[in-house]
Amino acid sequence: MALGRRAAGGDVGALRELMAGLAARRPVLAEASARALRRATDVGWAADLQRELLAALLGALRRQGAKADAGCRVRSEAVAALTALWPAAAVVEEPLREAAATVQMENVGGAMEDVAVGLRAAAAMAMAQLGCDCLPELGLLLFDGLPDPMGADPLRSVRLAAAQAIGRLGDPAGAALLAVRLREGREDGEVLAACADALLALRHPRAAAWIAPLLQSRDGTACVAAASVLGSLQGDEAVPGIVARIATAPEWLAEALTVALGGIRGEAALAALRHLVGDRRASVAAAAKAAVDVELQAC
Repeated sequence: MALGRRAAGGDVGALRELMAGLAARRPVLAEASARALRRATDVGWAADLQRELLAALLGALRRQGAKADAGCRVRSEAVAALTALWPAAAVVEEPLREAAATVQMENVGGAMEDVAVGLRAAAAMAMAQLGCDCLPELGLLLFDGLPDPMGADPLRSVRLAAAQAIGRLGDPAGAALLAVRLREGREDGEVLAACADALLALRHPRAAAWIAPLLQSRDGTACVAAASVLGSLQGDEAVPGIVARIATAPEWLAEALTVALGGIRGEAALAALRHLVGDRRASVAAAAKAAVDVELQAC
């Protein structure tokens, strides 16, 4: 919208019109105002305008229910704008906790659906980025749901965001939550991979022991993530386990694991890659040769 372009260019009047739009009765206008404000947050506004903008965004988070905020779209945009504004954690953590706990059921295509999933995921990432006191909230989101036998997993994006947020938050106590989730064999592979990456970020001394069983996962995303993270944590010490998994894995997974092995810098990894150049599986041998060539060029 034109107001958004003007506000992003530093027009104070346009900024105030957008802030007023956040309180509009029509959700579509409030949503558009919030989206435009997100693009205007990087303008170096004066301190008084920063306070007004913060207050307006916090007010938008108080919209509740389908009539005031269908699809939770206004609040999701407000969370994104708040994150870009980088306010003090103490000012925003309570509204963000409420957003992270929001469940809003609406009729979507003839069936009732929780439309607050995206809002909860956005709030999780925002709380972590802003350094809020939020580990309990992130833990609750991390353990919310599992894929069902029919393949439906509406809460996957929330768990994925929670795992990533725990790593971003950097609280060492989060390692226990991630380690427990790694033991859930029914969990989505991308969520398991995010848990492993978060453990790498937290650098817990027992992280490798918790991640190692993931090498045996039948899910390629989880298995390759485990190999990459173990390589980062252990270096050459991780090589035997990865090589053993390459030997038993189907070709497509063995190739991906060989690429991950190539990311480890060390003599054991290089020796293993040279051996894999002779692997009977063409794609594995090609991946190993490419990794050896890169290593030799770096020397």
